[in-house]
Amino acid sequence: MSETKVCKFCQSEIPKKAKVCPNCKKTLKQGHGCLISLIVFIGMIVAIGYAIMNADPEIYVEKSKIEEAVGCSQDEAKAIEDILKQCDITDYQDVKADKGLNGAWNKKDKGYRVETQDGDEVLMWLTQKNKVLVLKYADNMLYKKGKAKAKLTDYVLSSEEVTKWEVECKSQVEAMLKSPSSAKFGGWKYGKDKKQIVVQGYVDAENSFGAEIRSQFQFKINRKTEAITSFIFDGQELMQ
Repeated sequence: MSETKVCKFCQSEIPKKAKVCPNCKKTLKQGHGCLISLIVFIGMIVAIGYAIMNADPEIYVEKSKIEEAVGCSQDEAKAIEDILKQCDITDYQDVKADKGLNGAWNKKDKGYRVETQDGDEVLMWLTQKNKVLVLKYADNMLYKKGKAKAKLTDYVLSSEEVTKWEVECKSQVEAMLKSPSSAKFGGWKYGKDKKQIVVQGYVDAENSFGAEIRSQFQFKINRKTEAITSFIFDGQELMQ
């Protein structure tokens, strides 16, 4: 086996183990340079990936609807959300500023509309420092002066309640019809307060002569006992 090699700079034949050419005096690189560079590059990629995985997660969290609408910090948005939760407002799909609501309680308050997943709308007023001042649903006060006064669920039926009372009311109405199988219900409306639930609607059904007529109905239900306390059909109270 040859014990010499050729210098890549001056092409002279030199000892195989020489690190410096004895003729041109230039340093000869060893054959592992590319491998070392590759190892260093891979190490850098691993280090960057580890840094990203362990970075502060807040950097990558998308702004909440409250942060976007109010223009507040994450901590301020969290405080607002906590108060909304106190009033059972958890599933909301949109928050919008409404300048028409500004100044309703004092000169510098800011008004917002919070739309729930069910389409209900809660009005919210914040102070200049983005503290919740008032929460209101329709004419009902939910939050004021630092205290929760009521919950949204005190005034809005859940989807389970809607299903339950529609079934019950349909059953009661169908018992009044000449042709229950022809009944077509619509116009459902719901009301709720701390004492009772109100369900309204109409039914189109055939009379004794086969003609379709429309009848209006309204039920009132005691929330505590879940007993029907009033049933008005075509303007006549049937609960005596």
